[in-house]
Amino acid sequence: ARDVLTMVVSVGAPGQDSAESTWRRFDAFKREVEQVPGVRAVAWGTNPPFDGSWYGQSFEIEGDPPRQQSDRDLAGYQLVSASYLSILGIPLREGREFLESDRAESPQVCLVDEEFVRRFLRGRPALGTRVSVFSMSMQPPTMVLREIVGVVRQVKERPDELEPRPHVYVPFAQDTAGNATLVVEPADGSAAVLASGVRSAMARVDRDRPVGRVRTLTAIQSEATARPRFRAVLIGTFALLALMLAMVGV
Repeated sequence: ARDVLTMVVSVGAPGQDSAESTWRRFDAFKREVEQVPGVRAVAWGTNPPFDGSWYGQSFEIEGDPPRQQSDRDLAGYQLVSASYLSILGIPLREGREFLESDRAESPQVCLVDEEFVRRFLRGRPALGTRVSVFSMSMQPPTMVLREIVGVVRQVKERPDELEPRPHVYVPFAQDTAGNATLVVEPADGSAAVLASGVRSAMARVDRDRPVGRVRTLTAIQSEATARPRFRAVLIGTFALLALMLAMVGV
């Protein structure tokens, strides 16, 4: 994983404000953190890799036979801002990434990953296909028709993930969530040294705003792989012990 700093920030419960007003508060934090010395790029996302969380939303592909909500397919639903994919090093396979101009009043767009294309489009071109997916912020929940403008590489949510999960990415400014993860890319060196400056920048915008755990993406990856590593070491130890006992027996 890249050496990227992450922190969870809450701006309130989704549905209390419009997506645009909520995004303005998130954007104010982003712009302040961008001024911290040593910061190259800043973005928002709801589920960074290896954090183990998954939020699924039902969807319909335009042109497919309509189905009842209980029968619709599910895909992971992530809200991300411009630069999020490039900061985390997630390659774009075709099309374009999100732009700063993808706002609430702009045409509704989305990105999908390779597994979404393989599983649900079945040979059809992804770019230009439109997908109806439930919005996180609208009350009552409403299906929003979005055009696929890009396809990104498949990303594991957990290191021990056996089967890839399909995902839909939506511009943060076109939907909203009460909590999001700020990702900060350092200009050089370790991301951990930016923690103090980033916290101070957040406090300048809103001192009372709750800020969650501050970690590097490398640390998140290490924590996520700790249990599989322990199991591997344990199995290896028992295997070695069994081999030694067999040798003694011989």
